[in-house]
Amino acid sequence: FGVVSQALLSRDLAFRQLFWVGVGSQAGYGTIGVSLALAGYGVWSLVWATLFQRLIQSLGFYLFSLHSILPSLNLRALRDLLRFGTGISLEGFANYFALQGDYLVIGRVLGARPLGLYTRAYKLMMLPTTHFVEALGSVLFPAVSQIQYEEEKFRRVYLQVISVMSVVALPALVVLLIVSPELVIGVYGEQWRDAIAPLQVLAIFGLFRSLYNGQSNFIKARGRVYALTMCQVIYGGSVLFGSWLGAKLFGLEGVAVAVGLSILLMWLMVSLLANSVTTV
Repeated sequence: FGVVSQALLSRDLAFRQLFWVGVGSQAGYGTIGVSLALAGYGVWSLVWATLFQRLIQSLGFYLFSLHSILPSLNLRALRDLLRFGTGISLEGFANYFALQGDYLVIGRVLGARPLGLYTRAYKLMMLPTTHFVEALGSVLFPAVSQIQYEEEKFRRVYLQVISVMSVVALPALVVLLIVSPELVIGVYGEQWRDAIAPLQVLAIFGLFRSLYNGQSNFIKARGRVYALTMCQVIYGGSVLFGSWLGAKLFGLEGVAVAVGLSILLMWLMVSLLANSVTTV
């Protein structure tokens, strides 16, 4: 219900409104989730908190960008949207399964406890840069789309973005690598000690994950969504096969190494594609 309004706000670079909707939905998620958890609802507290968060987001986006909800048919616009939107959707589906492939393998091969340890390690690896990358990405795609035909400016912005992301992500991930034992045990307790080694391995490759996420926006802005989808498919296959092999041979640490190498492969593919569309 709120997707169209969210897209309109992004296209118009109305990021202040997007910010307030995000803050409100996160506050609602935390309030409902914690309250229900304290009331004894267990895992269902997360379910209801997520649904409440989506409700706030949809209503907030629509109130900031009112539009007609009556159906309309514009064949030319529909053709353009289907061509680009199908590619975006396929890329999103491929990315989702690539990001969930290691979870599926660990749950199937190693069991519930290793899966819990690994998911916590992966989320901690993303913590130093996730919010920065997501915020930058939400601004970057509509912004660079407006300059996609200005070759020199497009290329200059691309190089600046990669430089900024490297400067922000690299020190944060190095610190995470060093303080992983203290962070895991201090925050989660001694029972989570086995998450330290996977976290340290993943932190080594975290920079490449941040970079390819930023580079993807320039590829999408140039309309090369199907090429990006193919990168995601290869990445997903690498994650699935590598995780399975790593889990069988070396356990949780083997999965972390396999996923890290898959992230590196994805960064190499996306970098080549991004360099081609920016003529760098």
